[in-house]
Amino acid sequence: MTIKYIPIILALVTLSCGAFCQQINMNANFSWTMYDHTNSPLPEGGTAGGYLAGLVEDQYENKWIASSNGLFKWDGDVWTHYNSANSGLPHDVMHCIAIDENDVIWIGTGYGGLTRFDGQSWYSYDYSNSNIPYTEIIAISINNSNGEIWICMYGSGIAKFSDDNFTHFITPDSPWEFDLNYDIAIENDTTVWVTTIGAGLAKLSGNEWTVFDTINSELSATSSLYIAIDHANTKYITTNNGLFIIDEDGEQTMLDTGYFVSTQSKAIWGVTITSDSSVWIGGHNLIKYKNGEWHNFSLSEMQPYAEIRHIYEGYSGDLWGWILDKLYLFEINTIIPDYDNSNQISAYPNPFNDIIKINSLENENIVSILLFDMQGRLVCFQNNTQGGSSIEINGSALSNGIYFAFLQIRESKSKYYIKITKN
Repeated sequence: MTIKYIPIILALVTLSCGAFCQQINMNANFSWTMYDHTNSPLPEGGTAGGYLAGLVEDQYENKWIASSNGLFKWDGDVWTHYNSANSGLPHDVMHCIAIDENDVIWIGTGYGGLTRFDGQSWYSYDYSNSNIPYTEIIAISINNSNGEIWICMYGSGIAKFSDDNFTHFITPDSPWEFDLNYDIAIENDTTVWVTTIGAGLAKLSGNEWTVFDTINSELSATSSLYIAIDHANTKYITTNNGLFIIDEDGEQTMLDTGYFVSTQSKAIWGVTITSDSSVWIGGHNLIKYKNGEWHNFSLSEMQPYAEIRHIYEGYSGDLWGWILDKLYLFEINTIIPDYDNSNQISAYPNPFNDIIKINSLENENIVSILLFDMQGRLVCFQNNTQGGSSIEINGSALSNGIYFAFLQIRESKSKYYIKITKN
């Protein structure tokens, strides 16, 4: 097994054909449509406590939305609300939802067990009619090739459901920490991956557990959150410290998402692989990776300080995401600029000794500037308190070397970037 660490910024210069990082593209046409309690029957958040727990789409493009207040079906026009009072749902609070190849909906409820709905009838597996180990289910993964359903149970390990029987698996190492699992995914019908809160990442092959943590792997985060597996069996795991990647050969890469998610946090949440093999990552911003290019879409206008908890691609290729009680349909038209935005900004002198001046060639107002070193570390952040289309940086305290300057522009709300060198 080969282990490597590649900060995203470092990859901008040193990798021309690397597996995961080549280019950051920050400029895009990005818009969205929001659905919440103001324009739909979805539950109200805030002090009302409502939230969305997941979304799936059937072959007729009906959206099925799990929430803290039951299940919603939306055909694009009509909303149908199912709850414990008007349907066979055992509990209104839901934590997760999945759909199998036969359009059967599977729901993980809060203390109501595992519920299935085929569009006509409901059936729930709980303590009264099954050997389910625990009835609060927080994640579901379906293996359509053999019909097995895997579930994460809050504080109680994972279980395989097959032929109306649950097989319980508890990790042998640090059972309390490790049983605080979060998400689950299946690789090649045989290997189960489990993310955890506070205990790294786990893999179950047969009855053998392998734990990836900050000591024995390149994982630099204590908590792994969501996981997606592509057709090449590459695993993409979001964490509280960036993106952890394991390919089919076991090669590991830890990506420091840093500024591209948030200036305050490196935590990222939702991740999904879309039909065009793009990897979409949700955090404070929305990030797309494909063919060595990274695109960053700012969410600051959408809901400041909130995080995209998960992402889902519909049958028609629509991209959905949800934040707390709000559901978003994203509309994205990516524009791929050159790596160095020299047609929009300039740096003088470059190379520089102590003082360098960055200018907007189109006289746009510069809001702020961030400098990153070759290890992807933020070494300087400065607001443009004087305003205007230029900003001066005193780099006398910086070591000689190459840096990347990122400028936020007020009018276009773009983020331009340029390579600078200190001698």
